[in-house]
Amino acid sequence: MSPQRSRLKIVVKVKRLLEKKAQSELIRIRTMRKQECDELERLQEQQEDVITDTSQSRRVHASLMQVHRTFLQQIERQIRDQEKKIDAIGRTEDLKREEVIQRTQSKRTVENVQQRREAEAVKEHEKKEQRVIDILAQHIRLGY
Repeated sequence: MSPQRSRLKIVVKVKRLLEKKAQSELIRIRTMRKQECDELERLQEQQEDVITDTSQSRRVHASLMQVHRTFLQQIERQIRDQEKKIDAIGRTEDLKREEVIQRTQSKRTVENVQQRREAEAVKEHEKKEQRVIDILAQHIRLGY
């Protein structure tokens, strides 16, 4: 095996490891995004419950109404914060997806180069074998 081919094998191996690492990071980011979306959904349900409870109460003291309003404002702030988190994670996910695509393309490029070089080496080896066979056949014909 030529040093060039062994270097390519090492490069391909490194490219594969980098691709797998980027893919696992993307999976981790997607999981995190899913968890944050679930949390947002929980907050929105909680907000709806508070609104429903408040609207169903016929006679409510002003102090209880103030507590509901304050709690509702807190939930709305948490929802906005959660939406910002999800947006940030979405941007990170997009960047990581692009990285995975680039790493995959890079790996494929190196693998293609490796395959071409291996094919060229096989052809070169076959040419050398054919030359040896031709020389032997010529020696046999000439009676050496």
